[in-house]
Amino acid sequence: MQTDQLKIDVKAVLGDSLAAGVCIQLVDKLVSLPEGRGHMLTYTSLQKMLQRNEIDNPLITAVSFLTSSKCAILDAHGQFIDDDGEEYELEDADFQRLLMTGELAHPNTGENVDNPRDKVTPVFALRNEKKAEPSE
Repeated sequence: MQTDQLKIDVKAVLGDSLAAGVCIQLVDKLVSLPEGRGHMLTYTSLQKMLQRNEIDNPLITAVSFLTSSKCAILDAHGQFIDDDGEEYELEDADFQRLLMTGELAHPNTGENVDNPRDKVTPVFALRNEKKAEPSE
């Protein structure tokens, strides 16, 4: 998808809102990332990429739009950090189950995790097959 068309789609859905502006800025940054740099993006890394002071509602709305709309260029995943500080990238099904039910089995032991939502961070990855091409 061309960046120009993606921006038109963003404006059509989000209008002239602050979130639309943030979304368009984010698209410009994401399509300019070097190959291999778009696989482990967090809210904090996206905030820093845009030089925003905080992770605010417009940023969250923009990321949500770019992960869930017909224009989606990001996939959402989960990263679990257990009580020992070990990090695990969650299988998509496990992340979805956590979002739907609030339950998570430890990826290594299979035991139920206490307060799993406090131990999972959303991470985002560019969809390679839908990565927008920079405008000419």
